[in-house]
Amino acid sequence: MKLKIIPAIDFLEGKGVRLYQGDFGTKEEVSQDPLATATVFQEAGAPWIHLVDLDGARRGSMQNRALILDIVRRLTIPAEVGGGVRDMKTIDSLLSQGVARVVLGSAAVKNPNLVKEAAKAYPGKIAAGIDAMDERVRTEGWTEDSAVSYLELAARMDSAGVACIIYTDIGKDGSLSGPDLDRLAKLKERVSCPVVASGGIRDLSHIRSLMELDLEGAVVGKAIYSGSLSLRKALRETQTPRRIIPCLDVFEGQVVKGTQFTNLQTLGDPVEFALRYQKQGADELFFLDIGATVEDRGIMADLAARTVRALSIPLTVGGGIRTLEDMKRMFDIGVSRVSVGSAAIRDPALIRRGAEAFGGERLVSSIDVGAGDTPSGLEVLMKSGREKSGMDAVEFAKKMEDSGAGSLLVTGLVTDGMKGGYDLRSLGVISAAVDIPVVASGGCGKLEHFYEVFAATEVDGALAASVFHMGELTIRKVKAYLREQGIFVA
Repeated sequence: MKLKIIPAIDFLEGKGVRLYQGDFGTKEEVSQDPLATATVFQEAGAPWIHLVDLDGARRGSMQNRALILDIVRRLTIPAEVGGGVRDMKTIDSLLSQGVARVVLGSAAVKNPNLVKEAAKAYPGKIAAGIDAMDERVRTEGWTEDSAVSYLELAARMDSAGVACIIYTDIGKDGSLSGPDLDRLAKLKERVSCPVVASGGIRDLSHIRSLMELDLEGAVVGKAIYSGSLSLRKALRETQTPRRIIPCLDVFEGQVVKGTQFTNLQTLGDPVEFALRYQKQGADELFFLDIGATVEDRGIMADLAARTVRALSIPLTVGGGIRTLEDMKRMFDIGVSRVSVGSAAIRDPALIRRGAEAFGGERLVSSIDVGAGDTPSGLEVLMKSGREKSGMDAVEFAKKMEDSGAGSLLVTGLVTDGMKGGYDLRSLGVISAAVDIPVVASGGCGKLEHFYEVFAATEVDGALAASVFHMGELTIRKVKAYLREQGIFVA
């Protein structure tokens, strides 16, 4: 289910560029400082980086070698390098200077014995780059038609012992129109070695399609540079399981359920519910003291402490968190993260101060959303939805991200407690606008709603309460269903 997202930098005359379908006449400069770009990719969490010497591919020998090797030496993540590699001397040199994997493209067609020799000498470190237009392999920087079928060459390379095959559909390259899934599926069936896809990827929907093919990885370039795909989101999509999160709405010391934070019905002891959900396989737990803000009091720290002591999974606590002292008190009793809602609306700098003091990954910005007369049509609501803020929800979400919040909890109040499904519009717009994780809340009523919110938006987790509290669903059942639907869960 995991798919390695491998950002690419193509080098032409010392600059990072993108081409359309390999046409050098379509050159678009995307990076004047490839090292800085590579560093950004590494800091985002990329597991590999793909470096191609386009000048070398066209001329038959590497032209940007010094620049590429300087980047390789300065990074800590592995790099695969191709473009103009035609002999063992170059392969020996690249691998001896820190390159993790050498990509042989034209040489795979014109000198298959070199591929065999290299694969034998360096097991796991030689990849075959197969670049095809209409299923026919092209060489020399895609300028020559070899008349060889991509499937035929793939079979030869597999037999030669390559570590993987990187397949680029030239007709898709730079188009953002989506990868050719049929050709990739045929290739996957034809060979036993791992397959990496390249060309045409635009957004998370394309990443999800590739995940379903069980490929080794995906090389992505233009989508990242154009902004149609967030590298951080792509990495989370492929490396981090979607989270299923039960929520304990607590009022006067008891778990309650209601509709849009009203008409509350008492259900029982929070610790008993928490232990039940942990046993069912919850990824984490939210504990929200929904009366704290409305009643203008602090959170029930003793009850939160009793809950966290009973658990081994992460616990996020919210409601009545107003100051750094409130945050510290929660962290001191073992809470993993705190959720801040109305206090951050009144004092937006609170999130920044908290991030500086405790780390942004420990802060959740809780945003209750309703329809409003704002640019996005979505307004931030306060005090469990009882008051309007006049603030645009999308802009506020971005502000919380910029202030250092590690994640967002977004509750659609129009759907909360109604069991008709999550507020997909609000969640879709907000999750697309930020790079930090977003947890969906409000409205889940059946299995299909979990799938809908993961398939239709970019949220990282789904929070639910009533369906779990009333025994209509179990976390175990939800996860089994999502796996059947192709959603990556733990």
